[in-house]
Order: sequence, then C-alpha cells, then structure tokens
Amino acid sequence: MRKPRAGRSDWLLLVLLALAAVVVWIFTTSQPVDNSATALANPLGEGNAATNQESTNGAATTEASTERAISSLASRVKVVGQVACPDWATPPGEIVIDLRPQAGTEAEARRIRVYADRLHFEFANIKAGNWELEARADGFQSFKALYTFTPGQRRISLLVPMVPANLLRGRVSNHRGLPAAHCAVSALRVVEDTSRAVLPLIGRCDENGEFSIEGVRIGNYLVHPGPPRAPLADPIEIQLAGSEAWVELSIPATGQAKITTFDFKTGEPVAKLVVTARHWQPRTDPTWIEAPSNAHLETARTDEFGVAQFFHLPPGEYSFTAQGHGYRQRVVRRAVISDKITELEIRVRAL
Repeated sequence: MRKPRAGRSDWLLLVLLALAAVVVWIFTTSQPVDNSATALANPLGEGNAATNQESTNGAATTEASTERAISSLASRVKVVGQVACPDWATPPGEIVIDLRPQAGTEAEARRIRVYADRLHFEFANIKAGNWELEARADGFQSFKALYTFTPGQRRISLLVPMVPANLLRGRVSNHRGLPAAHCAVSALRVVEDTSRAVLPLIGRCDENGEFSIEGVRIGNYLVHPGPPRAPLADPIEIQLAGSEAWVELSIPATGQAKITTFDFKTGEPVAKLVVTARHWQPRTDPTWIEAPSNAHLETARTDEFGVAQFFHLPPGEYSFTAQGHGYRQRVVRRAVISDKITELEIRVRAL
C-alpha cells in the first residue's frame, strides 16, 4: 500500500520549529554572565585564590623570621676566660663570676662558678653590647672590668686576675706628730737571694696620714716613707704572716713645692707634663751641678690646670725640670724650706 506524501504545509511547520529552536539557542548563549552568581556557583575558585595568597604571605613571613634568626645569631658571642693567680698564691676554692649588661644592652645577667681544679669559664650566646664582669672569692681582691662586645665577634677570650687581699697598712706622721698627708710609702720584700730583682710596692697616705698596700705576698718587708729611690727616713722591717700587718712611720721636717706650667706663646696651662724635682749640691766649680747618689729625686705630673705638687721634699736647693710631648725641656732652680710651700712657674716652648 502506498504511503501518503507529506504536504507543503507540513514542511513549512518543520522549518518554523527549527528556526524557533535556533533563535532560542542564540538568545540563551548571548546573555551576560552574572559574576556574583558565578562566584556563588563556584566558590572553589575563590578559595584557591585565597589559599595562594596565604601561601605567598606565609613564605614571606618564614623568610623574614629566618633573616631575623640569622641576624640574632650574628649578634651573639661566646665569652671564654681563664682565672689567673700569682704563682705564690693558692687559688681560691670557689670563684663567683657575674656578667651584667650595662645601659643600652637589653639582656639578662649571667652567673657562673669556677673552682680551683678548673679555672676556666665560658658564657655562651651573649648578646653584643656593653657588659660588666665581676669576679669575687673569699680572701681575694674582687676583679671588675667593663667590656664591649661587637657584632661579628664570634669568640672573646678574657683573662681574670685574682690577687690575695693581703694588706700592708700603717700611718705616717711628720716631725710634729701630725698626719703626713699625701706621703708616698714604699715596701720591698726581703729575699735570701740578693741578686734577684724585686719590684717595690708603693702606696700613698690619705688626708689622715694612713696608707694601705693591697695584694701583698706573705713574708718580710722593708717599709720606708717616701718614693722607692728617695726614702725620707730609715726603713722598718715588718712581717706579714696573715692577711694584714700594721706599721707606724715618721718623717723629719720637709717642705712643699707647687709648680705651675704654661705655654710660652699662648700662656695657657699645659697638662700631662712630667716635672722632676732633684736635690742638688754645687761643687767647687759653681758652673755645674753634682747630684749625689743619695740625693732626693721625685717626679709628678701636671694636671688639667698645669699644676704639679710635691708634698714632702727634704729642705735644700732643687732643680725642677718640666718636659713632655711636643715641648722643649725647661729647668728652673729654687730652694725648698721646711714647713713652707715653694711656688714657681715654668713656661715651656713648643717644639
């Protein structure tokens, strides 16, 4: 049986339906995209961006922390040291060493204990800056010093001297029984081997005429008033058997000398010059001077006002010599009288 053929109207309907579908498809695909809707529909994309940003920030923070750590390590030092005692002294049983930060250094104080069987010490991880070190032990003088540790110094080595606190103490009186203020005192240890050189110990009296010489070795001493090579009286032998010994000394009548130095050209006082007072005696030929081997010889240094003082000079004729860096030597002669103050000016010329 023969199928009926589609009419023209049917084909026209099919074409119209196809065109309508195409128009709908074009209209749908040409609409603008709603960003907010897309963002809500795809929150995973935004999360990935935030995660990436956080990762970047975290890496930067880690790098900054690493740089700070490296900088902090570079500003840290290790302080090592050795405690040293005189060969004639027995080291203390225990030494307390404190390391304290000074103004401008923000750090905690440190403490360590050192014992006689091992006199080494170490402070690790010390911040660069200004520090004070103090070492203390029973029967010994305390040691105190200031140090500056700079960045870049990896290891600092220190030597800490510990000297027994043995004392030679005493009083010096003048010919009137009054305190001999500012008088020098010398002590020389007595040794069996006279060919052995022994350095003298030197002290100076305070306003009350009392003196104290620290760090003295046990033994016998010859003590006299005056500088080591210019005694003002005969020495007295005393024995230091324990931690302290006392001696009474006296001096004959003496005079004083006050020397003021000036620059010859400017007239300004000259500081840090060395002034030497030398007792002299003329020979038969008055054109030159002889200084006997036992003549009094003493030195002093000018202060910021250009003044040098000698408090106890045996009476007689003296030559006063002023000399120093950048100036020519100048000599002036004057007499020193008992219980009097001899004042003179010395004008020095610059080189």
